[in-house]
Amino acid sequence: MLRSHSSGSNWHLTFKTQIKKLDVKLQAPDGAELLSPDVSMGFPGDWLELDLWKQAS
Repeated sequence: MLRSHSSGSNWHLTFKTQIKKLDVKLQAPDGAELLSPDVSMGFPGDWLELDLWKQAS
C-alpha cells in the first residue's frame, strides 16, 4: 500500500478511524470473544503499530 501520494493524502488516518467503528464480534455461545474484529478482518495483531498507520513527522 502507498502511504502517501504526491498530491498529499491522510487516507491512512481516516482508514484507522473507520476500522475502529466496525462492530464485528465473533463470540462463542458462552459470550467469550473468539476473534478480535481486527484479526477477523485479516489484520495482524499489531497493525496499528506499523509505520504505515502512524502520522508522518
